[in-house]
Amino acid sequence: MVYVAVFSIALLLYAFFGFPMIIGLLAKARPRRWKRDDTYQPRVSIVLPIYNEELILRQCLSAIITQNYPSDKVEILCGSDGSTDQTNAILEDFSSQYSNLRPFFFPNRRGKMMVMNDLVREAQNEILFFTDADVVLGPDWIRYHVSNYVDSEVGGVTGPLRFETERKDGTTLSEAGFLEMECQLRRNEALIYSSTGFYGCNWSMRRENWKDLPSQTTCDDLYEYLAVIDKGKRLVYDERAIATEIYGRSYQDEFSRKTRYAARSLDAVSHFPQLLFRWPAAAFLWPRKMLRWLTFVPITVLITAITMGVFRHESWSYVFATIGIVSLSLVFVGWLGRNLKHNIPIASQLFWFTQMNIAFLRGVYEFLFSRQSALWPQTTRYAGSPSAVISDQKTLS
Repeated sequence: MVYVAVFSIALLLYAFFGFPMIIGLLAKARPRRWKRDDTYQPRVSIVLPIYNEELILRQCLSAIITQNYPSDKVEILCGSDGSTDQTNAILEDFSSQYSNLRPFFFPNRRGKMMVMNDLVREAQNEILFFTDADVVLGPDWIRYHVSNYVDSEVGGVTGPLRFETERKDGTTLSEAGFLEMECQLRRNEALIYSSTGFYGCNWSMRRENWKDLPSQTTCDDLYEYLAVIDKGKRLVYDERAIATEIYGRSYQDEFSRKTRYAARSLDAVSHFPQLLFRWPAAAFLWPRKMLRWLTFVPITVLITAITMGVFRHESWSYVFATIGIVSLSLVFVGWLGRNLKHNIPIASQLFWFTQMNIAFLRGVYEFLFSRQSALWPQTTRYAGSPSAVISDQKTLS
C-alpha cells in the first residue's frame, strides 16, 4: 500500500508543482521563440456575446472603441442573447456613434456558444478576437495580439489576465495567486511549445482555424485551442496584451464557474480524443488539464491506501494519516476564515484548493451523466473604474 500512496502523491505533486518547474527550466534553457512585428496591422473582428450587462457594458465597449489601432480595420460584433435590461439600448447608442460596431439582437436566450457561432459567421476579417463584457482591455490590446500573427506557425494568441477587486478575503487572494502562477506557466509553455489554453476573456485566433462550437455545453476557448493545435499551429502568449477582469464573483459564483468549466472542458476534449495520445500535445494536456480535473482520483486512492495501512498497523500509514488530519483541520480553519471574510495563511489556501477540487469533481459528474445546464445564472457584477483597472492594479503575468 505504501507504493500506491507514494505514486498517488507523486501524481499530485507532478501536476501542480513538478510540471510547472520542468516547463520553467526548459523555457530558460531551450526557448522556441516566434516572430513579432508591432507594425503589422491586419483587419480584425472582435466577437462579444452579451447577456444583461447594463452595469459594465459601457466601460467594456469604451475600452474596445478607444484601442490604439486603425478603426477602419476593426469591426466589433456584439450579440445580445435575449437581454432583458438596458443592454440593447446601450448597444444601439454605441452603434449610432461608431459605424464599425455591429449589434445583433437575438430575441430568445440560447447561450454564449450559439451566439459566438452566429457572430463568427458574420465576421468579415482574418483575425478573430474574443473577450467578455466584465473585462477592461489595455489600450494596445489589439496591436499586441496581431503583432504575433506575422509568424505563420501562430494559430492563436492569449495574454495575461488580472483582477480589479476591493475584496481581500482568502478565497479571492488564493484565486489571484493561482492566476499569477497560471500566467507565468502559460508564458513558459508558449516558449517551448504552446500555451495550454486561452483565457476566455483574452484570446484571438486565425479565422481559418475556427471550428463551430458543437453545443452549448462545450467550453469555447478550450475547444478552439484544441482545434488550433490539432492543425499543427501554436498558441502563443503575449505578456503585453493585458485584460483586467472586474472581479465581483461570490464564493458560490466561483464554485459554479469551476464546476461548469470542468464539465464543459471535458466535453471539449471529448471532441479531440486523439490529442490525448499525440506528442507533444499529450505531454501538456495530461498534467495541465486532465490530472487537475481528475485530482479527486489520486486523492481517493491515497485515502484508501492510508486507511488500509492503518488497519494493517503499517507504521508509514500513521505518519500519512496524521498529515491528513492536520490538513483537514486547516481546511476547516480556512472555511471559518472564508465565512469571516479573512485571509488565514495556509488554511485559506488549503480550503480554496479543496473547494476547487470538489467543484471539479461535481463537474466530472455533470459531464459523465449529461447534467450540464445549457444556461447559467448571471454572476455578480461590479462596476469598477476603467482608469483604476488599468493603472492601479498589479499585472499578473
